[in-house]
Amino acid sequence: MIPKQSTGPGWKQLLGRKAVWGTCGGLCGANYAWYFLLSWLPSYLVRERHFSLRSLAFWGALPYLLMAVTSMSGGILADRWISRGASPVKVRRGFLVTGLVTTAVLLPSVLLPRVEWAVAGLFLSCLAFGIYASNLFSLTQTLAGPEAAGRWTGLQNACGNLAGIVSPVVTGWIVSETGTFAAAFAAAGLACLLGASSFGFLVREQSS
Repeated sequence: MIPKQSTGPGWKQLLGRKAVWGTCGGLCGANYAWYFLLSWLPSYLVRERHFSLRSLAFWGALPYLLMAVTSMSGGILADRWISRGASPVKVRRGFLVTGLVTTAVLLPSVLLPRVEWAVAGLFLSCLAFGIYASNLFSLTQTLAGPEAAGRWTGLQNACGNLAGIVSPVVTGWIVSETGTFAAAFAAAGLACLLGASSFGFLVREQSS
């Protein structure tokens, strides 16, 4: 006889776990900031920093390149730390919280009067966001295990990408009402802090 395969925890059991909502809330906060940068950063650089479209091709792409570098580096560093005996949940949660908090702290520097400092602040913010990015789904899979990884990840992505819908719309409304991007950057920073809090307070060693 072929042994019956376990289907893992059902939806009711999964939805009752704090860690599930911790990762969902964390991704919502991070995705608000990510989609804000993805959809509105070029407009900000052109409208308020007076970048030409030609220069935007370079300066607008460089933050994402820096983010990719720290994302890869953060993943490698976390893996090495874990391979030496550190707790996978603590390590990956630490990278997530550190990346989001640092991003929130650095984002306001993009509003500095001198364009050189503002661009440097933007680069540093994206470097910090990359620290967060590489450990997100690794943490989810560690918490969920092989029997629940698909359900958990699917729910997490569905919740997180709601922020991808909300963020560009809210940012457009803020810029239209205020005439500047200051409050929009503040909102993105606050979203990062809320995401970090969700990871930090709701995600523990066990997935319950």
